Amino acid sequence: MRTYWLRYKEIKFGEHDRILVFPCGGDDGGVALCRELAAQVPLGLVVGIDPSDDAIRAARYAARDIDNVMFVWMDGPEIPWRDGFFTHAILKDTAPVLDEIHRVLAEGGQLITQLD
Repeated sequence: MRTYWLRYKEIKFGEHDRILVFPCGGDDGGVALCRELAAQVPLGLVVGIDPSDDAIRAARYAARDIDNVMFVWMDGPEIPWRDGFFTHAILKDTAPVLDEIHRVLAEGGQLITQLD
């Protein structure tokens, strides 16, 4: 796993990439980020996770017109996904999920921390 401490816009994503975004809800632009990433990976998938059920519901409604993005509620510190699935992970808050990110990232996957 490689870790990048830079802006996600500096990364070139492939059209088949599978990107995890945490957290994805709230007023901090997480849904807009997921929409933007989904456009960059038209044959891939963007998965936003968040511990807030209300944030997930709002995100699902806001992105209901996009086929390759989904939002999943995260109950506790475990990411509800299989090992090695994601090619990239974009984190705004690393503390609660860093071990889980390592588990769900594919071999050679990239961890990108989002900086403003």
